[in-house]
Amino acid sequence: MLSNFRLVSLVGLTTLSFAVNATTYVGLDLKARAMKGRSAANYNMRQVLKKSFNSAEIYASYRGDNNVGLNLGFEKSSNANKNHTFVNNELFLGSTQSGGNRSFARAKIKALHLDVVGFYDIAPKWDAFGQLGVALMQVSIKGYTVAGSILTNFSDSRTYRLIPRVGLGVQYFPTKHLGFRGLVNWEATNIYRVYMTNNAGLRMSVKPYKQSGSVALGIIGRF
Repeated sequence: MLSNFRLVSLVGLTTLSFAVNATTYVGLDLKARAMKGRSAANYNMRQVLKKSFNSAEIYASYRGDNNVGLNLGFEKSSNANKNHTFVNNELFLGSTQSGGNRSFARAKIKALHLDVVGFYDIAPKWDAFGQLGVALMQVSIKGYTVAGSILTNFSDSRTYRLIPRVGLGVQYFPTKHLGFRGLVNWEATNIYRVYMTNNAGLRMSVKPYKQSGSVALGIIGRF
């Protein structure tokens, strides 16, 4: 009985010690993402889609006393709009376009991030960290093509996909509880796939983007 009590006490003290030494971060990042469109034999998204996004991300991170933790974030971009004029015989969503035909596309990103994070103290007030995780991502793509006086709308299937991601960053705390951070991320957005449809009855499976990279700067609170 005494032995069991000692074991429970030891576990309790260990858990308390872990909680006391742990750190929680909460922050807001502003992000610039480069994400070029992808072209294939029967569609040309590279010319139709804008290749950059501006977004904001809110996040919360937990850092254990072993300098390993978890990060949970939510990212939402502003609309990325682009107009394009087709050259003769350019393919888009299975249709051959005549020279002078036009398109308009609007894309927007929503993503939930979950990462394992490793931290390293590099200097007083400075930390480095690395991320390895996934993004549950949706890219909404809507627009239209114009051929003469005929306007054809197109949209995606509003699909969510799991996208692998890695990141490296640094954070600086001039005060005990308030700091700043910078972060670069790579994401395998080249595996993102949607079904594009239009009001002419076409439905096509499309991988609209290549791999993407982003740079983020933000403010961070430490508790």
